[in-house]
Amino acid sequence: MEKSITVPLSPRTCQRMARELHDTLAQGLVGLTMQLETIDSLLIEQGYEQALTIVRQAMTRSRATITSARAIITDLRTEPASTNDILTAIEAEAQHFAHSTGIACTCCLQAVLPGDYHKHFLRMASEGLTNIARHSQASQAWIRSSVENGGITFDIEDNGIGFDPEQVKTGHYGLLGLRERARLMNGHLLINSEPGQGTTVRLYLPYQTHPVKPMSFRHGE
Repeated sequence: MEKSITVPLSPRTCQRMARELHDTLAQGLVGLTMQLETIDSLLIEQGYEQALTIVRQAMTRSRATITSARAIITDLRTEPASTNDILTAIEAEAQHFAHSTGIACTCCLQAVLPGDYHKHFLRMASEGLTNIARHSQASQAWIRSSVENGGITFDIEDNGIGFDPEQVKTGHYGLLGLRERARLMNGHLLINSEPGQGTTVRLYLPYQTHPVKPMSFRHGE
């Protein structure tokens, strides 16, 4: 007879998982339910054209929610053991994102990512792409890493509608998770965006390393 093993989670881990589930799965499903209720009303009133528009919006939200769920599952996996593993994992994340959303995603990773932080880099890529799928209305995304000013930069960029960072609430979970990971890596998170100009989320990590041969892949074409 098999025995189940319960592994206790720290309060911080529980809080983080609760926050991510609230901002991704719970909010996504609430939004989908509201859209389906609106569609139901429109169909009763024969508002077919508007119902079709909302159906398409619901499909986009559904894909983004699936991407969020996958990102949470990724966070529970064993972190990559080598440089090749983390590069492959980020490329696979970009490919899955492109296939799920239809948004092309280019990876150009030109710096060796510190092994101690592999899991954080992968999770940041997942969270950044999830934000793009949910909010940006972009047609192209990029994930880049390079060596600048004695440290590593790790960028997640899109060509979407952009936003005013000053107007975003400090506790917005989509950005809060990224800021928390930057803090755990002793790095700095910078957000460059404005309406109509796309968005770049940059992690700057003060870490001396040597550049590796660039690898560029374009997924979703």
